Amino acid sequence: MIILEDLSHPIKNFTHWLTWNIKPDSIIPENVGSMNTVRQGIAYGFHKYAGAKPPKFQKHNYRYSIYSLDTILELSSNIMKKKLLKSMNGHILQKGIITGYFKR
Repeated sequence: MIILEDLSHPIKNFTHWLTWNIKPDSIIPENVGSMNTVRQGIAYGFHKYAGAKPPKFQKHNYRYSIYSLDTILELSSNIMKKKLLKSMNGHILQKGIITGYFKR
């Protein structure tokens, strides 16, 4: 599972992307959202990846949270971050976070 958040957005931890049920592997493939089992929820990208897009000449701080779960989440794509986080409670095997800045 991957969550992308804009930590500099006026809306606290503004969600850019939610995706889950990614096949377990050591590499996350390009265009992961097109894979059959993968689900993408409601965020800025609305069922698709919408990466870093700060206003021109502004630097924003982004956080990718990556989770390894012990189950497939049988969820509708019409959910948001809060419900996704609640549904994975008790199923997290590992978690990784990478945070960085981006400026256009």
